[in-house]
Amino acid sequence: ISSIAGKTGDASESVLEAWTNKINGSSPELLFKVRGDGNVGIGTDAPNFKLDVSAGKSNSFISRIWNTSTELEASGLQVRCSGGNDGHSFAVYSDDAYQFAIKNNGNVGIGTPTPEKTLHLIGTGGNAKILLDKDNQRVIEMGSASSDTKEFPYFKMHHQGETTAQIYPTSDSFIHGNVGIG
Repeated sequence: ISSIAGKTGDASESVLEAWTNKINGSSPELLFKVRGDGNVGIGTDAPNFKLDVSAGKSNSFISRIWNTSTELEASGLQVRCSGGNDGHSFAVYSDDAYQFAIKNNGNVGIGTPTPEKTLHLIGTGGNAKILLDKDNQRVIEMGSASSDTKEFPYFKMHHQGETTAQIYPTSDSFIHGNVGIG
């Protein structure tokens, strides 16, 4: 750290800043900034949140929370929100869209920021599928498949690497083994 500066000011002005040393004649870089409103910026000189972290990294994460304890009760991250059901307790935003969201009411959305049920998945194209594996063996698969002219739902069950049941609304449905009805 080459310098730390503090001053008083309004909410949008810095009250504390830390800068790096110049390296090979380069300009110093801002390490972090604390504004008068309590917002802290790491890698940004305009923090808009209580903690605003920004970095231009390729093929790398910009932050990590890691509890290295080996105790059974060890915890990593708690996100808490006391807002109404329409708020988000946690969300992942990437490529200009919500990829994953947990609403304050507990509903989880993958591919949607507004999950309507306990688990709500929205896929596009060939991505509208759910796959349950056990020990790298497919157990249940369901989703949306397409033919030349239309989309249709399907459901498959697998046992020891073999498809044991398959249900398509159009054709090719079967169940292997004994079946009881009634």
